Amino acid sequence: MSFLTGIGIFGLAAVLTVALFFGTREGEGGKVKLSWGTSALLALLAGSCYKAAGFPFDILSSLITDAIRLIGAAFPKLTMPALALLLIALALFKKWSRREISLVMIFFFYVASSADGAYGIVAARIAAMAKGLS
Repeated sequence: MSFLTGIGIFGLAAVLTVALFFGTREGEGGKVKLSWGTSALLALLAGSCYKAAGFPFDILSSLITDAIRLIGAAFPKLTMPALALLLIALALFKKWSRREISLVMIFFFYVASSADGAYGIVAARIAAMAKGLS
């Protein structure tokens, strides 16, 4: 029997949101603080859950989709796979706080899920992991 049985995708999105919000908080807070890598991984799962969960998480989905459209309008030759790789480069080479990397990885999930090839496969696998957990 799984500890996560019956939580559902909406519940998992809510739990991941709480974990990311409080686990990446600087200064005072709970006893558990997420590492940079754990924050990034949980954010990828959260992005998948947000995309599938519906209201109120679809508000974030709409904002990210709008941002992706704006980037596409500003840089029409920047493909989704190129944008996904650009986000990976930013994640790896820029110094981010745990909260910032969480936001970058949520954005990356949306870009990857719209991209063809390897990035789309990665997003599909992350979505399958999130669905399996819920």
